[in-house]
Amino acid sequence: MSLSETRQLLKESRKIVEENGENQSVPLLLSTFINVVSSIDKRLQSVEKGIDKFGEIKNIITSLTSRVITNEKGLLTCQGKITELENNIQGVGNLFDNLKSQCDKNKSLNDKNSSEIDKTKTSIKKVFKDVCEI
Repeated sequence: MSLSETRQLLKESRKIVEENGENQSVPLLLSTFINVVSSIDKRLQSVEKGIDKFGEIKNIITSLTSRVITNEKGLLTCQGKITELENNIQGVGNLFDNLKSQCDKNKSLNDKNSSEIDKTKTSIKKVFKDVCEI
């Protein structure tokens, strides 16, 4: 029963009580009161059902909150690991940059040494040729 129907029933009940005054019929009054009480009971039952749904909604929200907190903690852990990986990658990159620089220096020294060896070989051959001619 809706709120407007309950109000209407209460109006009719008051009207019956006020019109009949002292000559009221007990069964009519009891019937009216039973109707009013039944109407109120139905409305209270619907309110109670709604309140039960709030409990379910509260449980769902609590569960979602717990999941969000768990996900936030996991996200923080992942962000920390990503930062650590980025630092490690930067370290490896620096290591390779140093290695490349050292390789370039070694190549330059090797080229210089090869050139000096070739000059020395040429000089030794020339000295040997000069010594053999004597």
